[in-house]
Amino acid sequence: MKLCFDSRKVEPGDTFFCIKGTVTDGHLYAGTAADKGAAVIVYSDEPMEKRPGVKYIKVDDTVEALDNAAREFFGDPSRDMVVFGVTGTNGKTTTARIISQVFSLYRKCGFMGTIGLTLDGKTIREASLTTPDALTVQESLAQVKSMGGEAMAMEISAQGITQRRVDCVDFDCGIFTNFTQDHLDNYGTMENYFNAKKRFFQSMKKDGTAVLNRDIQEFGSLRDACSCTNIVTYGLDEKDRKGLAQAASADWTRPGSGDFKDKYYDGTASSVSHVSAEEAGVTTAASAMTDNAFDPEMDYRASDIVYEVGKTSFNLCHGDQVCPVTTNLMGSYNVYNLLAAGAAMDQMGMDLQDIAEGFSHINQIPGRMQAVDEGQDFSLYVDYAHTPDGYYQILSAVRNLMPEGSRLIVVAGAPGGRDHSKRKELAEIAGEFADFVVLTTYDVRSENPDDIVVDLLTGIKDVNKCISESNRIRAIRRAVALAEPGDFVFILNKGVESFMYGPDGRMPYKGDDYYGAQAIREKMEGQL
Repeated sequence: MKLCFDSRKVEPGDTFFCIKGTVTDGHLYAGTAADKGAAVIVYSDEPMEKRPGVKYIKVDDTVEALDNAAREFFGDPSRDMVVFGVTGTNGKTTTARIISQVFSLYRKCGFMGTIGLTLDGKTIREASLTTPDALTVQESLAQVKSMGGEAMAMEISAQGITQRRVDCVDFDCGIFTNFTQDHLDNYGTMENYFNAKKRFFQSMKKDGTAVLNRDIQEFGSLRDACSCTNIVTYGLDEKDRKGLAQAASADWTRPGSGDFKDKYYDGTASSVSHVSAEEAGVTTAASAMTDNAFDPEMDYRASDIVYEVGKTSFNLCHGDQVCPVTTNLMGSYNVYNLLAAGAAMDQMGMDLQDIAEGFSHINQIPGRMQAVDEGQDFSLYVDYAHTPDGYYQILSAVRNLMPEGSRLIVVAGAPGGRDHSKRKELAEIAGEFADFVVLTTYDVRSENPDDIVVDLLTGIKDVNKCISESNRIRAIRRAVALAEPGDFVFILNKGVESFMYGPDGRMPYKGDDYYGAQAIREKMEGQL
């Protein structure tokens, strides 16, 4: 006997929950579930056609009933585990993966998120959603616990929060990374999107811990929303914040960037002006950061940051402790991810010095600034960046670190059936940082791929440094064909995801890393 909310998976003896989804209503399939042998049907709406031999249970809220039933069915696994929940627009995967790797030096820790369910670096289950349904969440927690896991680091998406997929998880630590434009197709406004994120902290247990980014505009609202009593903060030291702002201003020294600079940067060394999504079409984490004055009482901070190609070093400071860190993760956004992870692990009992040492041995996070090396004479990376802020963070970091004379070639796309308002901004940011852009698509769903590329083209100022290729695999091949010795090729959007959404639903896809490597080999063999 098992619990189900998908009538296609019902077997004799199962309990079927009639869940109202975004596409359909489970009440419409109660009869199908009964025909397939469901022993119990949990519902909320009348009329309900009742079949002989089936027990019907009426409740006010079938989602709440499913959440509670799943928790009990799998033995309430999170109650005896240390559970981290990471939310925010960008950085969720990296932060949660850092915690999973490093906290395992202290207590064995699993990972649940965009790249699946893992423990000890091994994949237990491939991902279907960033935050899976309540049944899968509880089953995953139970599975990791049964394999000796004592902790879990989870990505918590906005949809996962609003659809109450994690309401019955006993979170010990909630982490907020940053907040920028995304999911307006689902939420309509940035305010609605933020309120969805905020709900996670409003529902935390009283003795839980909230780890909040002190450098973002939304800090005060998040702090006031927290239902837990222990709230800790993280951010950059004052001079490093100023250095980041100065680096942001330096990004716009390239020809033709004046309009873009005027749009996103206010021209001062210590402040990058925050522009709302409605006003500018995009808000980056860097542009939102410096609206907040430096807080000398910040609990965890990074100081003396040195950015290099292939590594970053800084001091992780907490109270009187100063722990040197050297890591293979690049860019200021990863310093924030490391700070968030470090603060959370320290609060959950791991020694800060051990955490800093663990940061020096982080394995490659799949699809996040992942190098693809086939022995070629240029660099190629794949990254999951798919929001305006994600583009800005990774491309600005790379542009500032690239050797003089190297070119930046970017494969940039947009999905079908999702937030059309982002398309122009994605292309605009790619075009401003890159020497050459290959515009393409991914997850086109039922939309015409050529229409997506046309929308992207509206953000390109210089069409002479742009190629349009709606077929993603061909776009990757064309970008690699352009690469010369010393160049940097960045393939954004999909990372190592093994699927693509098309007109007929989810289809297999071998990952941008696979097709990037394939193109490199073809180029080296003279076939490209």
